[in-house]
Amino acid sequence: MKSFCPDFQRYAVIQMDPVGMVKHFDDPIALSAAQAMRPRKYLVYLDYPLDLPTPSNPWYRYIVNPIGTTLRPEDSGRGITSDMVIPIYPNTFHPNGDRPPVRTYPPFPFPNCFHWIKSGVTVRVRRKATRYDDTNAYKITFQQRMEIDRTFFPDKMRINAFLRAKQAALEEVEMGGNHSNSVPTPSGVSPEEAHLSDSDVESRIDDDLDSLPEGPEDFDHAEETDDTDPSSPRSVTPSIPQASTSVEALLKMDIFGFEVDDTAELMPLVDLWFDLTDHLTADTIPSPVEFYQEHEEIMRIIHEARERAPSLRAPFLDNGVEIDRDALSSVESMTTAEFLRNEDAMVPPELRVPFVSPLNEESLESPSRPSQRRPHISTTWRTFKRRTAQCLKSIVPWHNRRPPCLPYWC
Repeated sequence: MKSFCPDFQRYAVIQMDPVGMVKHFDDPIALSAAQAMRPRKYLVYLDYPLDLPTPSNPWYRYIVNPIGTTLRPEDSGRGITSDMVIPIYPNTFHPNGDRPPVRTYPPFPFPNCFHWIKSGVTVRVRRKATRYDDTNAYKITFQQRMEIDRTFFPDKMRINAFLRAKQAALEEVEMGGNHSNSVPTPSGVSPEEAHLSDSDVESRIDDDLDSLPEGPEDFDHAEETDDTDPSSPRSVTPSIPQASTSVEALLKMDIFGFEVDDTAELMPLVDLWFDLTDHLTADTIPSPVEFYQEHEEIMRIIHEARERAPSLRAPFLDNGVEIDRDALSSVESMTTAEFLRNEDAMVPPELRVPFVSPLNEESLESPSRPSQRRPHISTTWRTFKRRTAQCLKSIVPWHNRRPPCLPYWC
């Protein structure tokens, strides 16, 4: 199927565009540093989109999970161990030997790939001038996606318990004051982290807990009507502040692209392909760690450019990013008058909706000729209501009384 934005729950190849990420700064230093980078192509899984798929956007935000060919590197500070992976069939290896592999359709072309836990990153997928074609894409079903979450659930609970143990240790340190040295470090914490300052540890823990789902003990948000009476009913309806917080969180996602996202320029801008074997082989798939390092490098360049231009306004949704113009090289430039006369001037032919026909010269030269108008939705609805009322009233004579079976709007 072809679409102007890539569909999710598919495997793809992405490559970051550092030059496109710093172009809006118009900073020679940042541009030179970005040009010096040599981004590689990475195998990823498109988890889910964060934007509405409108054809006017030059890029779309996605949560992607880079795919590795090795076990996950341990992260002792976050409680992540190397066995927190899921193989992708035909790979069936797992250190514990008790995890069914992810099965794609068609069968996955590489025999050595793994899903890593907590590897997701937000990227901006650039819109192509031509549509994305996922006919040959490697996909998974919705049930298989749920199976991935179910398989990773025990690992997430282990991480949850580890981080809460760190939080409890930090609280004991704060309460103990000068007796912090007597508080034992939780299992799995590296010696380097044990010597971090309280502010550093607190910052690390807060960052980890922000991305961690609450445990079962914190899931109950219901309020008892009577704290002293255990038999009193409990309200399962969220309170007004909780509902307001949920709405605010939804608005912060900015799925309509109304706001200026200060963090958009830090999200990797990537090109995407669904033909995996055209860009990678089993031996050339790089590690997700290298992608994270590339991301950190371009973020450093952007932060330095922002320090040199602190008054530069954050970019809007287009972010100054140009669409891939390879397929648009034959499109001729238009004058202002031509643009005003052509409602499809800014839309390439490949992206135009089939039922929308551009204005032609004949219609422009004959303004007196009546043009066919598409009915407005409100006009169609009023016509439907009026005709329905007429039909119902004509069934039986009601002697100027309103029939009881008529809808309220008749």
